[in-house]
Amino acid sequence: MDIKYNKIGEALEKKKKTGYWLARVLDVSDSVVNRWVHQKRQPSLQVLHEIATALKVDVKTLLVKTEEVREQLPERFAEIEDNRSGFPKKRGPKPKDV
Repeated sequence: MDIKYNKIGEALEKKKKTGYWLARVLDVSDSVVNRWVHQKRQPSLQVLHEIATALKVDVKTLLVKTEEVREQLPERFAEIEDNRSGFPKKRGPKPKDV
């Protein structure tokens, strides 16, 4: 199952741009853009902002919402929740003797 983390392909389609165009604008290879579009690799945050600038969109439109990723990986998120609840709560400072 391919997990979807970005919406670069959808943004390109909506803006009527190609992966080839984006590769030229960012000065990367076509295959790099293809891997982002097909969820094989993910761009760094810096590159994601560059993509947003090139497409004239907010960077948030290029990301899949946490809830959508959670739906794709319910077991993993349940595991994270279980692990998180196992940590002891932080204690505040000890009260001073009065």
